[in-house]
Amino acid sequence: MAINWIETKVIEHVRWTDSLASLKFKGNVLPYTAGQFTKVGLKINGELVSRPYSYVSSPNEDYLEIIYVNVPGGSLTPKLHELKAGDTLYAMDKASGFFVMSEVPNGKNLWMLATGTGLGVFISLLKTNEPWERFDNIILVHGVRHQDELTYQEQITEFENNNSNKFKYIKTIT
Repeated sequence: MAINWIETKVIEHVRWTDSLASLKFKGNVLPYTAGQFTKVGLKINGELVSRPYSYVSSPNEDYLEIIYVNVPGGSLTPKLHELKAGDTLYAMDKASGFFVMSEVPNGKNLWMLATGTGLGVFISLLKTNEPWERFDNIILVHGVRHQDELTYQEQITEFENNNSNKFKYIKTIT
């Protein structure tokens, strides 16, 4: 399957720690479902170097967002880490993947277990109505090595404030 690449523009680059960061960007990608992933890439030495990343953004937002770890000596992430607003980033025109709510069986409790950047896909899902409508209780467990890696705390607080009767956030630091 050939990948169609869309040129996007970075609108925000948040550095959560020295190595953990997120990128927001805009481009004309096709509609996607919360929980899906894309590939993003940069032209490096004449070649498009890309890696898959889950969307943190939801389909209702007017931007796309990913979270990544800068891997020293990596072929892509050190270059991603240099990006600033207005820079070009390439993304697949069509998202992929089945980590979506329609694949989750019905039940009373929805447990979401994430470490590090794995939190991103759950943020995307929780920004939509479906989990809140389908489950009585949503428990988000987020495990990290260091306290400063507890990303998206403002968003999580918003989930807590808007759904205090059914949302529980458990953070663990090793």
